Amino acid sequence: MMSTLHNLPTLNLLIRFSTLMGFVLSLYTYIVELNLHHNHDYVALCDISEHMSCSKAFTSQWGTGFGFVGQLLGEDSVFNQPNSVPGMVFYVIAFILSFPDQAVFAKILLFQSVLANFMSVYLAYILYFLLRDFCIVCISTYVTNATLLYLAYHKRRLLKIENDSAEQKKTF
Repeated sequence: MMSTLHNLPTLNLLIRFSTLMGFVLSLYTYIVELNLHHNHDYVALCDISEHMSCSKAFTSQWGTGFGFVGQLLGEDSVFNQPNSVPGMVFYVIAFILSFPDQAVFAKILLFQSVLANFMSVYLAYILYFLLRDFCIVCISTYVTNATLLYLAYHKRRLLKIENDSAEQKKTF
């Protein structure tokens, strides 16, 4: 029996599901941020307790521009957006990259997923050690990014095996 990770259509479906999950999490984050900005009495569903609060993470200095874009490019820079905005862009691009079954697109998806996971580790460090908070939406996003990296790696690997096999057949 063939493993799920050796079946390209199923692998693509899992990648698309992961990107949709990440997009929904990022969209929810953006909606919470907008509500917090416009209504100071707003309490998000993910604000469970003092130490389990997504609002604390979203409104921290690291919740916009990852805490460094504003310092590098200025607080008014068009690139200094809430972290959820580049998150949504990332997931849309990853979703689109999941459609072509070509090695170059799989490499780009893998590279993009590696970068997203570096950012996840950076933000997880801030969340745990600096904010001393547990954000269920943030953690869910980190898990989604790790899953996407795992799936992107397997897609790249599967395409490489298929390409190598096709080239061997050409030489015979």
